[in-house]
Amino acid sequence: MTDRRQFIEDMKGRLDQLDQQLDRLSAKSEEMANQASEKYEQQVRELRRQRDDLSQRLDEAQSNSESAWEAIKTGITDAWNDLSRAFDRASAAFTDTSSQQD
Repeated sequence: MTDRRQFIEDMKGRLDQLDQQLDRLSAKSEEMANQASEKYEQQVRELRRQRDDLSQRLDEAQSNSESAWEAIKTGITDAWNDLSRAFDRASAAFTDTSSQQD
């Protein structure tokens, strides 16, 4: 398997895991008080938007030239890191709010 194909497959696996985590966050936010739930659903929607953008970039990366691959790979890696940090922040804030409501 080429490096490009392996990278794309690995990244798609990460996105699948993120989808599961976002589904769990979304389900938990529905259990929260109305105002808090709305806030976290908005964050989940934004994370899903970022996730969809990254998925689209991965799809485009499959058809780009080999000469552009390294720049594209760097951009995708940076986008994943940003998305991962945003998820961690949202998840931590959600956990803090959730424990305060108990």
